[in-house]
Amino acid sequence: MKKNNTTFSAFVGIDWADKKHDISVVSASGGDPVHCIIDHTPEALFEWATKLRQQYPEGQIAICLEQSKGALIYNLLGYDFLTLFPINPKSLARFREAFTPSGAKSDFLDTDYLRMFLVNYHHKLRPWQPDDEQTRTIAFLAEGRRKAVDERTRLTSCLRSNLKMYYPQALELTGDSLHSNMALDFLKKWPQIIELQKVRKKTVEQFYVAHNSRSSGRIKERLKLIKLARELTSDQAVIKTCLITVKMLIAQIDNINVSIDEFEKELESLYNNHPDKDIFDSFPGTGKALGPRLIAAWGSDRDRHDSSKSMQQLSGTAPITKASGQSKIVLR
Repeated sequence: MKKNNTTFSAFVGIDWADKKHDISVVSASGGDPVHCIIDHTPEALFEWATKLRQQYPEGQIAICLEQSKGALIYNLLGYDFLTLFPINPKSLARFREAFTPSGAKSDFLDTDYLRMFLVNYHHKLRPWQPDDEQTRTIAFLAEGRRKAVDERTRLTSCLRSNLKMYYPQALELTGDSLHSNMALDFLKKWPQIIELQKVRKKTVEQFYVAHNSRSSGRIKERLKLIKLARELTSDQAVIKTCLITVKMLIAQIDNINVSIDEFEKELESLYNNHPDKDIFDSFPGTGKALGPRLIAAWGSDRDRHDSSKSMQQLSGTAPITKASGQSKIVLR
């Protein structure tokens, strides 16, 4: 991995937070550091960056922070005179321990430690180079899709739990996937077993056929289950509460399904037009979900990883050797 040889006019440590940022600045020529606190607003960040440039009008300014993505770093990337060095929080924690073995910490001190770390080791660090816009968009979309799928899984588990309380037959009547369109439509039409038992067999058959569940044997089994079914409970306290909850969950899962489809449509379009698509398609097991995630993981900066070992280290799968005296252990 290439190291940094840039000469900087100033070094900055930023301890970021949701509402404010603690900052420590020192000139590359030496002197006492200057501390300040700014609000986390675009206006405050712009004002601070403008004043910083006025104070150091020549050369690049190095900034160290514990963040490689997020609102602050996206803002700072917009200033071409700033060179960003995101570091792993563990690196700062170990550096801090050298000065405060007790574990004491504060935002004010962390800005100094970040600045000191940068002053002493910037030549060994690699400045952050953002991926190109297409790759960044794929990364954001893949992350958004993953979160949406996780949320759908959580809501589906809640829906299953509620159905088990008053309508367990629905779990067999709605198919294997409780978040499918067929399952959601089924529960919208017949949220209780007693309502389902009132409709004609032909109506139920037509529903399954319309939702591409055409197995006559499977339909007969379901019709038999409906005919013989009994209510699990007649307690209205349970039923009324579950009906409202099920209706709420169905609406939420419906909306998430729409969003997941939108994510996948955008991802497919961007992935199919990405210059590295053929490379990742050649990997065994790569599909429409994994391909974009691989592109997001590798990024567009080909200098970021100079070997497969570098990627292993980033993903946490590289062997770790611990040697002391005559003892040597390799953790995998």
